[in-house]
Amino acid sequence: MAYGLQIFNTNGTNEIFGYNASGSHFLASGSGTVPANSYLQVSAEGMTSSNTSTVGLAISTFNVSALSTTRHTGFFRIHNSTSTAVTNVGYYAMRF
Repeated sequence: MAYGLQIFNTNGTNEIFGYNASGSHFLASGSGTVPANSYLQVSAEGMTSSNTSTVGLAISTFNVSALSTTRHTGFFRIHNSTSTAVTNVGYYAMRF
């Protein structure tokens, strides 16, 4: 027997949060370098351009604030609009 909170999708068919789905909330996480005037592409299964209410995206860096993101089906891109490569960019994509 297991105890805890379980949250299911609207239809009640898929557990999106709970003790059976503990590892499935992170779609992607890691770090990397974003080239100057270019982008870093990251695979994230389940991401689409429009599911912002169920999939969150976070990026962090210490040395530049000119980063932006775009969502696509199955991946996202971190864009760098400066003329300097940005190192140590952390990223997280998670289902909630």
